[in-house]
Amino acid sequence: MSPSPPLRHEYVGQITGADTLQLGPEGKALEVITDLRRRAEDLREQALDEISRGWAEMYLGLIADNLFAERDAAPDHYRPALRAGEAGDDLLAREALRHLGDHDHDHGDHERARERWERATALGARAGAVPGTLSQQLLLAVLARGTGDEAGAAALAQEIVRWAAALGAVHLEAQATAFLAGADPTEPPESHS
Repeated sequence: MSPSPPLRHEYVGQITGADTLQLGPEGKALEVITDLRRRAEDLREQALDEISRGWAEMYLGLIADNLFAERDAAPDHYRPALRAGEAGDDLLAREALRHLGDHDHDHGDHERARERWERATALGARAGAVPGTLSQQLLLAVLARGTGDEAGAAALAQEIVRWAAALGAVHLEAQATAFLAGADPTEPPESHS
């Protein structure tokens, strides 16, 4: 089971800008994101089982990565989340693999990123997470393009566009369409300062 909905909701609100508490440097109130981290730590300490502890670790990694820009610290949370997911939660394992693969990709280890992202894709599919599986495939398309397989990247992205359109997953459809036009969904958004 994943962390309590309020923590998840507030984390997503900070990432998407939907949370009205966003203030301060880089659009995040330090006290708000510090409180999210403290609550995730509390969830980890109070977890009654390995999978719940794994989800808390996953969110600690996400908070470190995406709210505090502590890229080097995040994998230390994703690895225990992966171990917990491998003990019986495909979606947790998928999330951990997805983010560990992102770090591999950023460090230029494309083979390790591919292994992790392919495994994450299979786990997402097995769990029935169709939009998540498609978003994972988009990362595989990024790797294909990055290793010179533009035809393979385009073919995969075209299928993602087709499936996303059929599902009504407009954000994912737009991402894949932008990818076909040359955008890289793994690049951070441009700041408009």
